[in-house]
This record gives sequence, structure tokens and C-alpha cells, in this order.
Amino acid sequence: MPTRFLEAIGVIEHKFFDLLEVISQDELLSYLGWGSTAMWEQIRLKSDPFAWINGVHYFQLVPKGKLTFNKRMVEVWLTAKCQKNPELHLNAIKRFQELHPGAAPVRSGRKNIA
Repeated sequence: MPTRFLEAIGVIEHKFFDLLEVISQDELLSYLGWGSTAMWEQIRLKSDPFAWINGVHYFQLVPKGKLTFNKRMVEVWLTAKCQKNPELHLNAIKRFQELHPGAAPVRSGRKNIA
């Protein structure tokens, strides 16, 4: 197993930036060989150990703004999915969030303004 993935699950000590490489949506689609429909289906997936999390796998700095993606976490996700190993993915998410506390899931929705 490549060193980067062992780092991702905490087997090897590493720095936060080893788990972060920001790429554009076009780069992600090319990397995975996907169309945008498959990407949106993955983003909308919620109650699944292989779900992507805003602030971990992808970033949207402003509502309705462009998405960027964390290639390193997508690589971990892809490896875990191919190996049918959800724990690898979940451990990598946990480690990412420990190294970057601001990476907690972001919930979108309307705010009530009274």
C-alpha cells in the first residue's frame, strides 16, 4: 500500500498538507473519467461510509460558487472503494479533520430570518 495512504489512516505520522491537493472540477472529472452527473451523485450521497464531505473531499467557498476538490482525499476514497474497505476511508476522514479542525462537515440550508 502506498505511503500516502498509510499516512492518511495514521499509520505513518504526516503533516496536514500531505492530505491536501486542491484541483478543479474539470481536473477531477478527468482524473476519475467521470461526467458531471456521476460527480453530483457522489456529492449528494450522505448516509454511506464512502460519502464525500464538504470541507474534506470538496470545497465550495461561496454558495452556488465553483467547487474545488481535494485530490488526496479522493485518492484515499477511490482506494478504499476499490478495496471495499470503508474503514480506510473513514479513518482518513477522521485524521484529516483532526489535522484541520475547520474541516467539519458543512451543512447547507436556509437560515430563518425573523
